[in-house]
Amino acid sequence: MSTVGYGELSPISNLGKLVTVVCAFTGVLIQAAMVLSAHKMLEMTTSQMTSYVMINSVNTKAEAKNKAILMLQLSFKLKRASQEKYAEII
Repeated sequence: MSTVGYGELSPISNLGKLVTVVCAFTGVLIQAAMVLSAHKMLEMTTSQMTSYVMINSVNTKAEAKNKAILMLQLSFKLKRASQEKYAEII
């Protein structure tokens, strides 16, 4: 429900107040129905969700593989650097 907020006009009779309340609730229900229908349209199906999970799993495995390769490279560089430093001392 939205309003401009001036408040200059307001219902005086009981029937006018009743109509105002009914209109307000109707507006809220219409907006709720629109939000619900948009949610249903954007919701993933089971097959789409399965595809998303599989793609995410593949990406995660690729990232883990790349991080493992980087870790091995860094460990070999560290080992080589420590051996060279030890050789300089001797």
